[in-house]
Amino acid sequence: MKYFHVVLSGSDIYFEHYGADGQAVIGFVYATYIKANTQEDAISMAKHHMRIQWNQRFNSERKIGMPTLTLEDIQPHQRWRSPKREPIYRWLTEWDQKSDVIQQLTPPVTKKFWARF
Repeated sequence: MKYFHVVLSGSDIYFEHYGADGQAVIGFVYATYIKANTQEDAISMAKHHMRIQWNQRFNSERKIGMPTLTLEDIQPHQRWRSPKREPIYRWLTEWDQKSDVIQQLTPPVTKKFWARF
């Protein structure tokens, strides 16, 4: 099994909170590391974990609804150490922010140490 870095975006939520500028939150970007055998397994596990966290953390009263999830990026974890990072949520008030947030949450592609020479 290996680790994959999965980035998902969520939309179609009814969030009552507003951003710093007073605009409504319309979506989010979610990034996490998943240990799986294949990319397909990593995607399905990431969606499953996100939905569980969503209901526990944000949707306990069932007012927000379940988001529509879209895969934005998946990459195998290239480092020799296992990742210890918690899942990250970034809230969006405009869809124009989405590509910038995805770029920030996507790790840069690095060559393996022995492939650099």
